[in-house]
Amino acid sequence: MYCDETDSNVIPTIKMIERVIVTGEEKHRHYLIHEEIIEPWEGLSSKLDAQINGILNRFVIEFKMEFNYSSRLVVVYGKRQVDPHFSSCLDNHLFIAESTKINIANWESTMSNWYINKPTKINRFFMNIGKHTSELPFNTNFLVCSPLGQRKVSMPISENHLKAIDQVNGLQKISLKKRNMTIEYDRLIDPREFMKLLDLLSIRS
Repeated sequence: MYCDETDSNVIPTIKMIERVIVTGEEKHRHYLIHEEIIEPWEGLSSKLDAQINGILNRFVIEFKMEFNYSSRLVVVYGKRQVDPHFSSCLDNHLFIAESTKINIANWESTMSNWYINKPTKINRFFMNIGKHTSELPFNTNFLVCSPLGQRKVSMPISENHLKAIDQVNGLQKISLKKRNMTIEYDRLIDPREFMKLLDLLSIRS
């Protein structure tokens, strides 16, 4: 559950993600881990009156959740995938790929094509060609990129908002295109982290 069990406003978790499993798979430890991961998202979806759909089995979690908040459409894409060739090994030998993508519509900005990226060394070299790039002041692992040819560009998001986004571990990219802001992480973040992020971005009603 997303809420504390002592909360009188707890909404029972309803299984909204499709379970695509074979007989007996519901007892598999990887499936049980995935159930523990997805149930808080289903609980949060009920609390927010959000639409959520996706699939779950012992190899994969994949879902999309969308809802309106403070006159903005917020869409979350989450994924966790276990390589089936390693599924019988110990957990610390598993190959696990995770990602979270958050799209927030109607982000007020005068810039329509802008992003912060965490590039590899070779990508950093090529990203410096033909674009405005500079290091993010409080995290030099990231490059601020704009197609504008100026060395100093007003970023379309405040430093406090950037720091709030960076507080969630695993940040890979922030982009802004046609007033849609997209935040990408290289792991499946926790619903509590997600709600805290919305609070810090001041888009909750």
